[in-house]
Amino acid sequence: LSQELDRQGRLSWAVEEFARIPDTIKKLDVGPREMDPDGFWFLPGVRQMDPTTRGRVRALYLLRERFASRLDRPAFKVFGTPLLFDLAVNPPDSLASLQPRNGLRQSGINKFGKDVVEALQQAKPVKGPAPKRSRRRQNRRLTDVTSRERFEALRHARSSLAAELGV
Repeated sequence: LSQELDRQGRLSWAVEEFARIPDTIKKLDVGPREMDPDGFWFLPGVRQMDPTTRGRVRALYLLRERFASRLDRPAFKVFGTPLLFDLAVNPPDSLASLQPRNGLRQSGINKFGKDVVEALQQAKPVKGPAPKRSRRRQNRRLTDVTSRERFEALRHARSSLAAELGV
């Protein structure tokens, strides 16, 4: 790729653009996402569960979010939703009764087991309806006329310049 860019006289452009990437990333200021304590309501099947099981799901969901934040990993990589539901429906009585299962190996029990059992034992039933969540826009198209016009003008200018430069 570098040889092709050099042949077209564009290698210095690429080097310049790549050098700007770290500063651009710093300017984005992407911090940790905010944890939604009611997010468990939007896991598939939670609304049909009884209040006691729903309370266990909530406790495990909050625990999973806390571990994910601490480990800087996506929550589903800490424990998947099927495991979360399995533990909520079939809770272990103690750390000794927490056995490996689909999605939870012995190393996970050693690392998280005490906290999982404790969260399940302290879980309180969750009653009542799920909170309303604001609807997100279904498409990502620009709906503001001015923004749409600016976008189209920029897209046209970019396409024209790219055709001129042969890129």
